[in-house]
Amino acid sequence: MAQPPDDLERHHTRPRDPFDPNFLPRHRWLSRKEAHLWRAGVHADQLSARQQAEENAEGSGHSHEDLSCEQLDMMFQHDLYCETVSLKYNRKDRSNRLLLSNQIKLINHKFKLNLLCAQIIFLLFLSVTYLSYIILLCYSGYYYTALGLLMFISLCVCWLEYKQPLLPQALI
Repeated sequence: MAQPPDDLERHHTRPRDPFDPNFLPRHRWLSRKEAHLWRAGVHADQLSARQQAEENAEGSGHSHEDLSCEQLDMMFQHDLYCETVSLKYNRKDRSNRLLLSNQIKLINHKFKLNLLCAQIIFLLFLSVTYLSYIILLCYSGYYYTALGLLMFISLCVCWLEYKQPLLPQALI
């Protein structure tokens, strides 16, 4: 079986790409700008098209006096259209900011409501647990212990409500 040639042999037998950035084009001097563009891999047709565009741009400097009435009207209409588009997008930006601020407020209110619901559920669970414990103490004959515990719990809850609201001040 014949072995395929390795990359080095294939590289030397194949003709060179005329736009290879490793080799300068022959019989032509390049300016610094063209050399940079050529090194970047820009095709020669693009270089010539760019030169023609630059020459046309230099030679076609129009002033307002050279323009006809229709061209002036078209220019003013174009400027007016650009202004209306920018006004429209400014209005959209403001409405988007308002929508985002409303969504952030809604998220904050949901968080506060969820925190309050969690605190209420915890207090209900705690009160049911203590009430069942007090009822068990009453059935076992320790009336004074149950009454003292009930008074202690009610005083602690009243003190907590007086000193600290259910929600921290940062969330209100």
